[in-house]
Amino acid sequence: MFSAFVNTFKIKELRNKILIVLGLVAIARLACNLPCPGVDPQALVDRYGADTARLFMMFAAPPEQTLEWSDEGVEGAFRFMKRLWRAVHLHVSAGPAPALDAAALAPAQRDLRRLAHQTLAKVTDDYGRRRTFNTAIAAVMELLNAVGRFEDASPQGRAVLQETLELAVLMLSPVVPHATHALWQALGHAGALVDEPWPKPDPAALAQDTVEIVALTHHLLGRPPDTRGFTYESRPAPAGSAWPAAGRTAFAFHARSAT
Repeated sequence: MFSAFVNTFKIKELRNKILIVLGLVAIARLACNLPCPGVDPQALVDRYGADTARLFMMFAAPPEQTLEWSDEGVEGAFRFMKRLWRAVHLHVSAGPAPALDAAALAPAQRDLRRLAHQTLAKVTDDYGRRRTFNTAIAAVMELLNAVGRFEDASPQGRAVLQETLELAVLMLSPVVPHATHALWQALGHAGALVDEPWPKPDPAALAQDTVEIVALTHHLLGRPPDTRGFTYESRPAPAGSAWPAAGRTAFAFHARSAT
């Protein structure tokens, strides 16, 4: 269990530490010796582990902003870590996953793989260019939600899930290094996670054969004059939506590749 794993990693002196993550400095002014109120992080580390403390601090606010303490936020970070832990160990309990055959994936399998690589692209940009750790963590949380809804136990389904979990672990490794190192090895890797190169999104996984384009019109449009190799469908927008404006009808056009 993740709770048992937490007890194997303790940091005895976290007070007034400067956390350096990817070249940025986030000052943990918890229980500081300055004349300002603070929260002693030692009890947090003892109960939840250093990884949860790091996750909460990096998710609650950008490094350059003041961190507003929240017991509920700490609990939420801990629940997320337990969900990730369970997802990985539930997957590996079924045995080794087969090799991924990207050309033989079913639509739902392609959707999850696309989301995983879209998340990787976003997290890479958030870490490297935008320096926004909270949005990177939020993106991985959304990916884990998709993993929870994915119930495909077929060989290629498990192969996609293996890749997705590996990417999730890699993307979280700068924030929660201890837990992700253990999960990386649980996923079948003998080497240390810290020695792994940063992954790159697969352009083929990012490709989409269907794109929804929403249009607001006075009447039902026919086939667009320039199809450019695509077929089009039109249908009324969902009932109850905030738009269209009065006197107009909304249609969602689905552009699907004809090849």
